[in-house]
Amino acid sequence: MIKSGKTLGCFQLESPLVRGVLRKMRTDSIDDTVVAVAVIRPGVGDSVVKDEYILRRGGLRTTRYMHPVLESILGETHGLIIYQEQVLLIAHIVAGFTLAQGDTLRRAMTKTRDPKLMNSMQRQFLQGAEANGVPRKKAVAIWEHLQQFTGFGFNKAHAATYGILAYQTAFLKCYFPVEFMTAVLNNHGGFYGTAVYIEECRRVRIGDRQERIRLLPPDVNASNAEFTTAGTSIRVGLNPVFELSDKSKQRIVAERRKRYFRDLYDFLERTLVGEKEAEHLIRCGALRSLHPSEPLLLMKCRSYFKNARSKTRTEYLTQGLQPAPYTPEMRILSELELLGFGVSGHPLQLYDGFIPWENMTSSQEIEFYKNRRVQFTGWYVTSRLQETVTGKYMKFLSLEDRCGVCEVIFFPEVYAKYADVLRGLGPFTVIGKVQSRIKGEANLIADKVKTWPSPREMMERKRLGRQLDVFG
Repeated sequence: MIKSGKTLGCFQLESPLVRGVLRKMRTDSIDDTVVAVAVIRPGVGDSVVKDEYILRRGGLRTTRYMHPVLESILGETHGLIIYQEQVLLIAHIVAGFTLAQGDTLRRAMTKTRDPKLMNSMQRQFLQGAEANGVPRKKAVAIWEHLQQFTGFGFNKAHAATYGILAYQTAFLKCYFPVEFMTAVLNNHGGFYGTAVYIEECRRVRIGDRQERIRLLPPDVNASNAEFTTAGTSIRVGLNPVFELSDKSKQRIVAERRKRYFRDLYDFLERTLVGEKEAEHLIRCGALRSLHPSEPLLLMKCRSYFKNARSKTRTEYLTQGLQPAPYTPEMRILSELELLGFGVSGHPLQLYDGFIPWENMTSSQEIEFYKNRRVQFTGWYVTSRLQETVTGKYMKFLSLEDRCGVCEVIFFPEVYAKYADVLRGLGPFTVIGKVQSRIKGEANLIADKVKTWPSPREMMERKRLGRQLDVFG
């Protein structure tokens, strides 16, 4: 699971960068997760060390050592200095430093960089290396190598702590996916927003079975405030419901534990929720266990509040009305607006019949189209702006379709042209060339991008039967 980069939700292993590194490294041990945590840190990750390590670890470049004695120290990192502790050991074995002197060198190189101290340490290092039989020229080269990379060094003890914890969270995701993803959703943290983890739930397999986690909508007769497990399903809690007060959540749960709500009136009388709160609960499906038709519940709710909370008058005014329940698309739209994510399906489902999916390359297939131009459509996940050496900006955009996440790169010229288009959640249709330099890596280099109407506008256009063309 880790080597395939399916680590969304796992501590330290879920950013696009680290998931790409895990795939490229062909990870096969817990030691690899430790190294992965180290090589993507600021410094190492921004240097040539990360790419060089990936190439060597993947067998695409030969591992070389500046001196045979270094293999015992740098073997685990394929001849590269990744950890600060390796500096200490190199000084100890090559130049005969005590471990205390080696640590002084490590601290001098990574923190103070005091010129006098560095000159003194250099003399000691070269003298000690020559005394140990290392030729002067080779000793100078090793010293320069230390100076070059030590500023990027990462503390191995720290990396090991993070790497082991990362491995443990991946273990939980692999073997206890329902419980783990429920905890992730309740954690309110991580690299991505809740909507991304909701979609990840749909993709996670339960054990060796083909069965995937099912998402259940909030339900006043079943939900707690937080997400909860329900067998092989996850029940959405009341917390995500827009503008539902904590007091109302607590009262709903407390009253429900006494006895289940029988109907709309029983719910309104016992919980004392406000009109807007009740409407939001109805629209996101939380009262569906009381009646299957959201439109009828909304009519009764509005009549109830406008008629002094009179059940008798409300029933009289709404008798004979039998509006149909929400369609699957209306459910998704309401969930998106009131929960921030789709429970009944992915938001892109709202665009079926308009977006020509048969012409789109899915996120799962991107890597197979190396150096070819493709079209990809996805929902906004996250983005990052980066200033180039010329002072211009480029954008890294993560887009999600129903299969996974695709990383899209907008170089300065293209970003300057489409910066105004890249606003909101999309969805966005991108035309570009697939870049895949190493197995496991696949980015889409954008040439052109188009945004689609908002989900609500999309629903209105569907109702009116209007057609859309992506690039006209």
